[in-house]
Amino acid sequence: MENLCTAFQGITVQTRWTSRKLKPMIHNKIQNRAKDYPMLAMIPVAQEVMECRRLVMQGVSTLLKMVPVLACK
Repeated sequence: MENLCTAFQGITVQTRWTSRKLKPMIHNKIQNRAKDYPMLAMIPVAQEVMECRRLVMQGVSTLLKMVPVLACK
C-alpha cells in the first residue's frame, strides 16, 4: 500500500510542476486568441438585442392583459 501512495504522490508533484509551468503558456494563448474575436464590437449589439427583447415581452404582456385569451384542457 505504501508503494502505491508513494507513486501517487510523485504523480501529484509532477502534475503540479507541469501545470505551474503550462499555466502561463495557456493563459497567453487564450489572450492572444481572444484578440482575433470581435467580442468587444458585439457587446453594444447584444445590449440592444436584450433591450428589444424586453420591449417585445412587455408588449406581449400588455396585449395579453387587454385581449381575453381562452384556453382548452
